[in-house]
Amino acid sequence: MSRTSLSAVPGGRAAVYAAVGLQGAVVVTFFVAVQLLLNRDYFSLSAAQHAAVYVPLLAAAVVAALFAAKRSRRAARGRVLRLGLALTAAGRAAMIPTVALAVRHGAVFFPDLLIIGALTGAGFALVYSAATAFELDIDPARPERHLLRLTLTLAAGMAVGPLLQIGLLEAGLWWALPLISMMLAVLLIAVSPRSRLGPDAARSCALRHPARPVPTRVKAYVPVAFLAVAGVVISVAWSQVSMIGAIPDEISARVLGLGAFWAALAVLAYAGFSAIDMRASWRRAASLGLFLLPALATVTGLVIGRAETAVVGIFLLAAVVCAALLPPASRLTQEQLVVLPLALVAGVIAIYPVAIAVARPSLNGLRTMGAPLPMIFAMTGIVAIAAAVICAGLIAGRRAYPDQAGPLRAGVPRQPR
Repeated sequence: MSRTSLSAVPGGRAAVYAAVGLQGAVVVTFFVAVQLLLNRDYFSLSAAQHAAVYVPLLAAAVVAALFAAKRSRRAARGRVLRLGLALTAAGRAAMIPTVALAVRHGAVFFPDLLIIGALTGAGFALVYSAATAFELDIDPARPERHLLRLTLTLAAGMAVGPLLQIGLLEAGLWWALPLISMMLAVLLIAVSPRSRLGPDAARSCALRHPARPVPTRVKAYVPVAFLAVAGVVISVAWSQVSMIGAIPDEISARVLGLGAFWAALAVLAYAGFSAIDMRASWRRAASLGLFLLPALATVTGLVIGRAETAVVGIFLLAAVVCAALLPPASRLTQEQLVVLPLALVAGVIAIYPVAIAVARPSLNGLRTMGAPLPMIFAMTGIVAIAAAVICAGLIAGRRAYPDQAGPLRAGVPRQPR
């Protein structure tokens, strides 16, 4: 397959990138809409319900990613892309009446939010998996740059989505963004049949070689990395307890402002690490440089006695730390390429809202049990650091992508040299 097979087809790559950008906006604005609308209109969900709202999204995203990577050899990637967009459209269509009824009756039907979250997560994973398959075949031997563009597109959608959501909410048009997202998803389904995406659309969406089992260290990496992410983010959430609000189920605008851009910052930092990884001569110094700015903000806030500045710095630093746990494309084998980053990206996106929802009750519970604050933070920090060190050991032994024997193609065995 020529590296220009997709790019030479008018509208082919544009449709793929538009779908990925839309998914980034949709998956983030689900969190923003739930938190802003529910808190603004005082639909008092408990902390446990707030956290549970996001669990189906994470679970559906991981299951859909695993399906795309392992079980979709007979599914054409064009169909997988359109299925993901269809699930997204269904989730957005369900969001409008759910919120409208909640506004009218002063209560939200909790199971509806769970279903919408599952549709959103599955749509995100299927679209991103199919898009990754397309990008791999543009230049099978050196796909890193194309995958980097895909990641930047995802980050752009995640950054623009909250801005639009907040602006439309302030204008009293909370329903506009779900409606626009649904219409865009339907439009992309209509303009992306096989003829628009080229011959690659008919190829399998499976992203692993059937003869190569996933290494044990890869299977171990996902839960350990997620443990490290959880330890980092719950510590950040605990540091923001005083900013959450006076009412137990209320989250202040300052915390929501940070949380709205959590996913975009984490994915953008991941793109930064991926870009740096392609520059071997100054990889280490540049990687350390990504940690420098948020670290300086944190230290400055502590030195001048401005707690909010320090919290913002800690928030930014946590995003960089979580992104560092997502291995760049050049260090991933074919099996890891989609399963590992998709599972962890979904986790990184979902963990901050969950942590904010359970921050106050969990911290109060630990303190009620007699644990002092320094001990609570120290224990969580030890867990996060230990998990991060284990992650480093698991991934350090992987060979670089260009060193793999032959080009890696989605669902196609490598040809002998």
